[in-house]
Amino acid sequence: MSGKRAGTLNVPGIIGMGLAAKLANEALSYELTEVRAMRDELEDAILQVPDTFVVGSRINRVPNTILVSLKGVEGEAMLWDLNKNGIAASTGSACASESLEANPIIIAIGADKELAHTGIRFSLSRFTTKEEIEHAKKVVPLAVARLREISSSYQAQAI
Repeated sequence: MSGKRAGTLNVPGIIGMGLAAKLANEALSYELTEVRAMRDELEDAILQVPDTFVVGSRINRVPNTILVSLKGVEGEAMLWDLNKNGIAASTGSACASESLEANPIIIAIGADKELAHTGIRFSLSRFTTKEEIEHAKKVVPLAVARLREISSSYQAQAI
């Protein structure tokens, strides 16, 4: 036994985990309808920006997440603009959000390697409000336009 023995069970933690699972299960239908509708609304607005690419079909994704590639916009720079405007997002996929390497998800689907550094992930929840979606719909296109304006690589492609 290597000198180890069982300890006292974390009863409050066990009860809390059970309650969290119950609440998550009760919110599942809301996630599948209302959160999905807000995700689709935000995604539609983002797709109005030229040179954008959403990873995955709406049907085969979780109802709360958008992974978008914004051509000519470094993901980290986009996060700076979003954060300045009170919008939390992350670069790339959840499995690679801390890495400075090219996003493996975007590479795996065969997208251009340049796009692999431009991934931004928006994650919604049952706590996301319609007002937050409206705010993001206004901020994202403005941030993309600002960053593309100062991007020498994007400007060179436009010529």
